[in-house]
Amino acid sequence: MIKVKIGDLLTRVKESIDIEDDKQYKRVTIKTNNQGVYLRDIQFGRNIGTKKQFIIRSGQFLLSKIDARNGAFGIVPNNLDGSIITGNFWTYEVNHELLNIEWFNIFVSSREFIDICDRASSGTTNRRYLDENKFLNFMISLPSINEQSLFVKYFKSIKQKYDSTMLELSFQHDLIIKLRQSILQEAVRGKLVPQDPNDEPASVLLERIKEEKERLIKEGKIKKEKPLPPISEDEVPYEMPRGWEWVRLGEISAIVGGGTPKTNIKDYWENGDIPWLTPADLSNIKGKYISKGRRNITKLGLEKSSAQLM
Repeated sequence: MIKVKIGDLLTRVKESIDIEDDKQYKRVTIKTNNQGVYLRDIQFGRNIGTKKQFIIRSGQFLLSKIDARNGAFGIVPNNLDGSIITGNFWTYEVNHELLNIEWFNIFVSSREFIDICDRASSGTTNRRYLDENKFLNFMISLPSINEQSLFVKYFKSIKQKYDSTMLELSFQHDLIIKLRQSILQEAVRGKLVPQDPNDEPASVLLERIKEEKERLIKEGKIKKEKPLPPISEDEVPYEMPRGWEWVRLGEISAIVGGGTPKTNIKDYWENGDIPWLTPADLSNIKGKYISKGRRNITKLGLEKSSAQLM
């Protein structure tokens, strides 16, 4: 392991080109977070505003002087050989006597290299540019070429196992989702467990629900709703077990709502002990049930609103 300057490993290259209107050019972009160099688009020169640009070659190291601290750099792949860049991108030839290009591509994804780019950048928070002189003068610990090659071989082996494991986990996750959906389908069709012919039929339960709704309507706790149309044969997707019945949601539930009392009146809210639920609270629940929201309301606040206790 030896200490070397980054400038001993990278040599700046500026292969300039004058853009011609009738020629097509590949333009590249560098994704942040160490995602590498990619094709941005292919354009005729007439559609390119900056006429003085630079050519990049495969195997060169390319970085963004603006976003290097955010991991915007990478090795130019073969398919982007001859592409063009603006002056906001810097191109470097790699010293192959000291550097295995594959090892360097792994190294630039490390926290150490990101930190070097960050410390070598200066300017305002949202517009910090890489200082090339500072960058090239940073010292790094460099293994020998042989050690770099061994590391690359080991890294590829580990990465292959990692990728294989992640692929298998993704496959198993998809199977779990499908299994869960299958179990739910069996459950709602009454096929998950044996059906007991002695169980109370759904018609009896529906009659009790109907009586309870009529009582709540008389007490003024819920509003009387328009009768729902009967379920036609065309609406039934599959046959249900004996004793089960198809119903509309409105037959077994009641839609209730109400308004929020003024939030600037302290007596409605301070030291309240009645949970107050809002749509925002419902969107944040992780389980099936919700018992409290972000705030409580007082008995007076409830009386002064059109909301109802559930």
